[in-house]
Amino acid sequence: MKKRNIAAAILLASMMAVSTCAVTSMTAVAANDASITINTATGDKQTHVYTAYAIITGDLATDGQTLINVAWGNGVDPATFIKKLKAFDAAKTTPNTDIQALSDTTGSVSSAADVAAALTGYSDVEGLAKVFNEAGVITGNGTVLTKSGTGDTATYGATSLANGWYLIKDTISLE
Repeated sequence: MKKRNIAAAILLASMMAVSTCAVTSMTAVAANDASITINTATGDKQTHVYTAYAIITGDLATDGQTLINVAWGNGVDPATFIKKLKAFDAAKTTPNTDIQALSDTTGSVSSAADVAAALTGYSDVEGLAKVFNEAGVITGNGTVLTKSGTGDTATYGATSLANGWYLIKDTISLE
């Protein structure tokens, strides 16, 4: 059996585009009772099973854009994620000093807000997706997105999600 595991690092794209943020807040594309929708690409005949994993959650500030009271979501193991992120980043020509300063030590793992601040402006989305695909980073069952429609006009979505950053994985087993 051949397993196709595609990580679409939709950490709600603004995560990578944030220019500045306080240590206690970050920009996120989310609204109260957040929802996620994925539209099928024209000509896509593949079968998909999309699952959303909460990476970071929080409350939406009154500006409707900023995530406050940030905490780790139930879809990630913080210590494993930070350890793998630091290892990936350390292999770069110029490692990110903010990422390298994060703690992955049991009992003193860096907060979700600290990680969000360290990732501010981080542009290697493909690399981040690889980190999330490493063993032990993603935990829990996630939320399976519901399919509506057929063929290349299908959409997949979920509503009433907690505000935050999500990793969307398309996992399907092919024979």
